[in-house]
Amino acid sequence: MTLANGGRAQAFEAFGIPMASRAARLEELVAIVRALLAGERVTFKGKYFDIDGVSLSPLPRVPVSLWIAGTVPAAAERAGRVGDGWLTGQNATRSELAQQIDVYREAAARAGRPVLPVLRRDIYVGESDAEAEATVGRVLAEGYRGTGIEQLLVGGAKSVAEQLRSYRALGFEYVMVRHIVGDHDAMLRSFARIGE
Repeated sequence: MTLANGGRAQAFEAFGIPMASRAARLEELVAIVRALLAGERVTFKGKYFDIDGVSLSPLPRVPVSLWIAGTVPAAAERAGRVGDGWLTGQNATRSELAQQIDVYREAAARAGRPVLPVLRRDIYVGESDAEAEATVGRVLAEGYRGTGIEQLLVGGAKSVAEQLRSYRALGFEYVMVRHIVGDHDAMLRSFARIGE
């Protein structure tokens, strides 16, 4: 289960919730959800949540990890301190990730928590580097998610594998991807190339 603060003021304003409360709310939520998933009957009186005798049924058949997502060092620190894993921001640059993974590891070590950094990237594996760059270039020209090609996994199978090796050298063993292209057939071909 992935939990994230969110960064859009409009989403908080729509519910009359101060955006400044989001980090503390998330931490209370982690404590509540972790206890519920463990099968406990939960009574919790915090600053933001007040519940009495709540339980979850049915319980998950397998243990559920709580990944804390985030794009800034404070989120990486929070993930290390209270999470079972850290899901990076999709638009974080390589240099930001290099700094944040250190923050995450240090916080996890201090808290005695597991270390599971998960790289979040949007991907397109093309027939070749040129085909991939041309395909993604058209998508980026439309203003794709406010990011540039540097924060994406784009290229032929060999190039994307090399990019993944460089992230592995930073310490990322796992990657969560979302396809950049919207065309279903192109997406399926990209999926097949990921296997290469």
